[in-house]
Amino acid sequence: MDAALAELLASVTDGRVYKGYSGRGMHGKTTTGVVVDNPEQAMADLLQAVADGMLEQGDFDELPPVHGFRSDSMGRQTILH
Repeated sequence: MDAALAELLASVTDGRVYKGYSGRGMHGKTTTGVVVDNPEQAMADLLQAVADGMLEQGDFDELPPVHGFRSDSMGRQTILH
């Protein structure tokens, strides 16, 4: 996940940015992710922020295209990356 997108997602959810994450199947490559308690709620929070006007098109203009998130369990939390 792009670091700017991670910051944006964390700003509208209960998440925290995790830099340098290397998970299953990443073969040592690292990325930035967002650690959340409930990934479904995090996506709902993101959509709600758009619907409420907290985020606008301009907030996404400088971000690279998103072709989906991957996620991994981190025990009691999940990282979206």
